[in-house]
Amino acid sequence: MQKDDILKSDLWQELVDINMPALFKPEGSELLLMRLTGQYLPVIIQAKNESSVEKARMALWHYLVSPINKNKPFTMEDFEADKFIQDTMVVLGKLGY
Repeated sequence: MQKDDILKSDLWQELVDINMPALFKPEGSELLLMRLTGQYLPVIIQAKNESSVEKARMALWHYLVSPINKNKPFTMEDFEADKFIQDTMVVLGKLGY
């Protein structure tokens, strides 16, 4: 699967919908999907080593658990962010990344 096809896949919408706390839907889901496919996934997919992947994963984790503000209408508990990232990496692994 090509990188652009991966980023446009409906899998990411499903993943966000499953993991986003109901309180923050739909605004939080929309923003997370946009940030995931526009910022974090491209970096993880293009990473050349495990260290780069880990940095991107940690950046995503910090984004997920950071407090709500005027630009970010959602937050997650640590365990929710851990699960979201784990689920994301499982999907990427199945796609060969």
